Amino acid sequence: MIHLLIADDHAAVRQGLRLLFELVDDVVVAAEAVDGDEALQAVERGGIDLALIDLSMPGLSGVELIEKIHVFNARLPIVVLSMHSELQVIQRALVAGASRYLVKGCDSEEIVDTVRRLCRPARQAG
Repeated sequence: MIHLLIADDHAAVRQGLRLLFELVDDVVVAAEAVDGDEALQAVERGGIDLALIDLSMPGLSGVELIEKIHVFNARLPIVVLSMHSELQVIQRALVAGASRYLVKGCDSEEIVDTVRRLCRPARQAG
């Protein structure tokens, strides 16, 4: 089972993602966060296999959050799901330590497939 953190300041987005992952049998939403500080606290508590985060949240900026998560646990996959599609924004997130970058316009299947692909090696090794 993949334990997922969803971090987005919009309740409707978190709810939609939670409902999406309720439709699959191998992913569970283990934690949710409304800002970067809550997201970092959830990661520090443990029990998270992948962080799915927005870049534009109150508190820690998205890039700062990625850097802090990466310092705390460099092996934790981080997927950015953001409305920003500018190349320089994407590059900053990836350089900071994000594993993948998805634009919110992508389809739900791509989100689920990305989560599964990034967690598969860790799950098979364990």
